[in-house]
Amino acid sequence: MTAAGDATSGRVETPWKPQPSGPAGATSPRARSGPIRNHLVCAATTALIFSQLILFGANADFLAAIFASLELLTALVVVYALRAEPRTGFWRAISPIALVFAAALAWGALPMLLHGLGVGGFDSPAPDGPGLELIKLIGVGACVLIGALVGASRTRLRLLVYWLVIAGLAYCLLTLWMGRAAPFTVWGQSKGAHLWRFTGSFLNANAAGCLFGMLGLLALSLTRYRLSRTDLARGGLRDYLLIALAGAGAFAGFGACALTQSRAALVLSLALGGLMVVLTRLGERRSKPVIIVIALLLGAGLVLGASQIGSRWASLSGDFGLRLTAAGHFLGLAAAKPWFGYGLGSFESVHLAHLTPRLAPMIWDFGAAHVAVLQAGLEGGLPFVVLLAAAVVMLAAPALRTPESGRVRGVLAQGAAAASLLALLCSFGDIALNVPAVAALAALLLGAVWSNALAAD
Repeated sequence: MTAAGDATSGRVETPWKPQPSGPAGATSPRARSGPIRNHLVCAATTALIFSQLILFGANADFLAAIFASLELLTALVVVYALRAEPRTGFWRAISPIALVFAAALAWGALPMLLHGLGVGGFDSPAPDGPGLELIKLIGVGACVLIGALVGASRTRLRLLVYWLVIAGLAYCLLTLWMGRAAPFTVWGQSKGAHLWRFTGSFLNANAAGCLFGMLGLLALSLTRYRLSRTDLARGGLRDYLLIALAGAGAFAGFGACALTQSRAALVLSLALGGLMVVLTRLGERRSKPVIIVIALLLGAGLVLGASQIGSRWASLSGDFGLRLTAAGHFLGLAAAKPWFGYGLGSFESVHLAHLTPRLAPMIWDFGAAHVAVLQAGLEGGLPFVVLLAAAVVMLAAPALRTPESGRVRGVLAQGAAAASLLALLCSFGDIALNVPAVAALAALLLGAVWSNALAAD
């Protein structure tokens, strides 16, 4: 699925420590198994992500617990599959991040432990919530590890993007068919408040819009990658098919995003896609076709968006005011318990217990705070938020350094960074990261970006 020499050479790039080489001209069985192993790792990772995307985004307690366990199991399998690669430096680099993340988990679990020991004042309105939330967070951490191990090899990173884009195109086509066949339900479940909007395989249109935007950005980066490495005058049929596949993935992703009528997801995804045009240096060889094709794909998304969500722009100010009112209410609740919050997984119970007569008609159906950071603070307290934010910053930091010391290298890594950034930005106005499958995809891509930024040239 990649150009010759990309994924079929059998070479595994290990930035942390050079691999030992055998006699000149010798090809070991381990080297010959490299491409197969890389394909299996990327295929298994893609299957893990899309299996939960198809099942409501794993946005139900039972599904979330099952897939979090599968994420941890997959991480262990990937570690085992790549065990032959010397990674002393890798584990040293990721250990501080893992320790900060573990500290966040420990802080979130502390109230549950203290309550179990009979210490007063630590009872939760949702006693079963902490355990499930901790399992979900461990699953997210496992996805970061998988992404980091994949991104440590730019060959595997390319393969992963190919697998994700192909699966993403198939997912878009499947969910578009589902929306046509059963517009008011998803797998027999009513869409509720989002009855009249396209929601993919989710029950929430805004979360679906974020996901489709992420898939569109990944496919757009692959389109840019293929165009920049293909001589359009001399390319073969395979080259044109790969370009068409990537372009179709981008068109389907942005088009499906527009159909969800999610204003934030569409605007942010198109803006981040536009940033890719800016990052395409005008002096690069064959950069003109790249810019033209990307501009056409983004323009198509803009036209589709204008026609699909035109009616929703009129209600933008009212919806924004409602979100601000709700955020102020939840912030007040979080401020009442700044250290440990009300307990992980307790949002819905706390929310319903503290509704006022004025707010009840407006936000009674909120299943999340629509601001991921605020909900984390309400449930786990300020230290919990700070520790989680520190782990994310530590993951993103290598990609934000100057080009001399480290950077997001390569258009595919830029696409992965843009997609994970989209999920983060959408989480400040909606429930994107509260959907386990979206959080898993964002974590996977963030881990890959972190590892790619540290890889040696």
